[in-house]
Amino acid sequence: MNIRSGEVNVNTGKMKRLCESALLAAVFLLSIEAIMAGEIGLCDFNDIGAGDVCKINHVEALHPTQFAVGREAAQCKAINQLQAKFDSGHLQKYLEAEKRRIPVILGPGEKKGEARLYITDRHHLSASYLFAKDNIKTRKKQRQFSNNKLVIIVIYDWRFLEAQDFWILMEKMELAWSFDEHGIKKVLSSEHPPSDIRDLKDDPFRTISRWVRTGAGYIKPNNAVNFLEFKWANFLREQCHEKDNKAVCSDLVTCATFGAQKKPTHCKAALEEAMGWVAGNSAKTFMKQKGGCSDSNITTKCGFTGVRVKSIDLDILNNELFCDKDPSEG
Repeated sequence: MNIRSGEVNVNTGKMKRLCESALLAAVFLLSIEAIMAGEIGLCDFNDIGAGDVCKINHVEALHPTQFAVGREAAQCKAINQLQAKFDSGHLQKYLEAEKRRIPVILGPGEKKGEARLYITDRHHLSASYLFAKDNIKTRKKQRQFSNNKLVIIVIYDWRFLEAQDFWILMEKMELAWSFDEHGIKKVLSSEHPPSDIRDLKDDPFRTISRWVRTGAGYIKPNNAVNFLEFKWANFLREQCHEKDNKAVCSDLVTCATFGAQKKPTHCKAALEEAMGWVAGNSAKTFMKQKGGCSDSNITTKCGFTGVRVKSIDLDILNNELFCDKDPSEG
């Protein structure tokens, strides 16, 4: 009886070990398959470093490196792209595309060695994600939306730098944008820019810059300078300080302000006027002086074409110009 019992125990022990081995092998194979399939896991903040690609669980953990977004442009992205992808069940695949991965720098946190996630691009995508979630009426649908995660890629680990040195380096390498929503240069610090995506201000000229790019007023090269659309936004803002452009700029800003009453014909005329500005010599000079470009790379880095688009097909821009209807309207 004892012998049999012992045999049974031995056999049971062997079986247990065999099952454990089989389970470990299955887990290993599943892990290999996930890697081969390009499956992206959730971020582990206890073990994260340069080169890591992972899904962020809470957008609030992302810290901006700029002061503003074009809210109208971000809302349009939320409605026309993110909400549409969510409704069709393809949002996660959309967010995981390599070109939508959010570049992140691990910067100094509140405690020594603690890391904060500072994003150097895709601020509009991050804001659009939050806007799209906020536009959903029911909590159940919001939870379902939240199951779709933004993806980050860590490009540098600078968590051990002092905060002041970190921001000096960020600005020197053009990994942060130090101009506020009015185009005024600010000193970068742990308090500025704001620490939350939701606290980013609205810069209508950033939206106008987006529209001008959509209308082919300038291009965005693959090897573009950092913050290209903000640089064009500052050029457009500068043009609006010219006395002769006040009326046009009033229409442009109205059209680019989220929730404002827009007149399609006024928007069309104003945008066509702006198309002329970005094709002129003043634009070329601005991009050489303040955009970080030279005669030899003014097109390949700053997107200057010198070709004036005389007429805009409003149908091309309709989705971006008039998408700020109340979400309850459909």
